[in-house]
Amino acid sequence: MYGEDGSTTTVDTDETERVRPVLGQGDIRTLAERAVAVEEHYGCPMDLEWAKDGITGQLFPSMSRRRTSMTTWRAWTTSRPNSIRDPG
Repeated sequence: MYGEDGSTTTVDTDETERVRPVLGQGDIRTLAERAVAVEEHYGCPMDLEWAKDGITGQLFPSMSRRRTSMTTWRAWTTSRPNSIRDPG
């Protein structure tokens, strides 16, 4: 966390805060939708990293690169869901 002077500072947290999920269902859905859009744009599986602003909660892409560890393109395309489904 950043201190008022812009330096990094350590803040103690209790167990409840340490185990609380950082991403809610809305964030997870947003990331999934954006990941699908990126992969459709580039036409291949992508390794994506995201950052979440601790004040505004806004999600930002921080890195993307083509996945090279997939064994075959066919395995990816046949196992991938056609859409993001609402769990209910």
